Amino acid sequence: LRLSSVDPLTGEFVGFDVDIAREVAAALFGDPGRIAFVGIPSSDRVQALVDGRVDMVADVFTPTCSRREEIDFSTNYYTSPQVVLVRDDDPAQTTADLAGHRICGSAGSTTLARVVEQLPEVEAVPAAERADCLVKLQQGEVDGMSTNDTILVGFAAQDPNLRFLEGSLFEEPTAIGLPLGREDWVRYVNAVLDQVRTSGRWTELYNTHLADLLGPTAGPPAPVYLD
Repeated sequence: LRLSSVDPLTGEFVGFDVDIAREVAAALFGDPGRIAFVGIPSSDRVQALVDGRVDMVADVFTPTCSRREEIDFSTNYYTSPQVVLVRDDDPAQTTADLAGHRICGSAGSTTLARVVEQLPEVEAVPAAERADCLVKLQQGEVDGMSTNDTILVGFAAQDPNLRFLEGSLFEEPTAIGLPLGREDWVRYVNAVLDQVRTSGRWTELYNTHLADLLGPTAGPPAPVYLD
């Protein structure tokens, strides 16, 4: 919710990822408002880029080898641990206590794949949207949900009957998804992200959207470029 959501009062997209995308628009057009946001399911992000329906995806998007076969990515602009959210009455205290649990995650996401890989005694339950996992958890259809802490803290803040388990499954990098083969576009977006990191703008955006939930930041991750 703090990364990308629609403000119910204004209908505008808001959040950390949204403002990262606006920084690209500001650099390209001189106006951060010259960008058209399109809401798509998490499971459709790769195909939307392949089909040319969008020019970039800023949505807690993790670069993977399989995804790089179909799309490109910018450098990482955020890193966060993958954690598990459960109901307060669940007996589990750590991620090691999840045997037999049903854990929900976005269909086709790296977070759901991590659940399968690292928690073999857990039933992984896919859902089209992260919000669908929250509803399933609240209604007792699943025992927990897993994704990046930056996403789950927003859900936990809405429902006092939910809590985090101790421990994390993985450190998830976040990058902007870009169409395959457009090397100039990738370089341009990377240059914008470099400016966001070094100018202090990244810290400003973090403090605006995430600091009150996640605490002070050590700063943005250092960029790692692919040959």
